[in-house]
Amino acid sequence: MSWARQDKPRLLVDLHQVTEQLRDIKIKYEALNEFSAALQPYDNLISWDIQDAYHHLFVHSDDRAYLNFTIDGRTFEPVTMLGGLLVAPCAWTKVIRLVL
Repeated sequence: MSWARQDKPRLLVDLHQVTEQLRDIKIKYEALNEFSAALQPYDNLISWDIQDAYHHLFVHSDDRAYLNFTIDGRTFEPVTMLGGLLVAPCAWTKVIRLVL
């Protein structure tokens, strides 16, 4: 466990062993000019804080066993995506691309 700035405990999971087993994923991220080209006059804009965005992506039940971790002798399987996972940015980009 680690403590965030507001004295809030935050779980940090070392995923380097899982990351080493994953294949290298190539993904193209959208640039700001591509996003701004999609805007039309009088479009409404919002600000969206996606600091904990990965926690909104659920991990399929078949894949949870590969991401389990142990704390004080208890084993946990994550229900949502872990931020330190190599494929997390790729998964988030694929999901948000559908929305945008």
